[in-house]
Amino acid sequence: MSERDQLGFNSQQYVKEVLVPHLLPFYNRFSGLDEGIEMVEDGASYHTSEYTTKHRIQLGIKHMDWPPHSPDLNPIENI
Repeated sequence: MSERDQLGFNSQQYVKEVLVPHLLPFYNRFSGLDEGIEMVEDGASYHTSEYTTKHRIQLGIKHMDWPPHSPDLNPIENI
């Protein structure tokens, strides 16, 4: 369980406090690129809930499927 899960951070807070005010403007700014962008999130409950998924679809945000319990193999982290 992540630290935010332990503190009671939930899907409604994630959408209201993170997704809409911060990630959506960033996503919209760069989604016009030729290949567009996809969001990658970990398996935190507020990332994977039906509530968050519904809002992400309504906002038109593409989301990359990420297998549960997979090692973090993001190559940019080595830079």
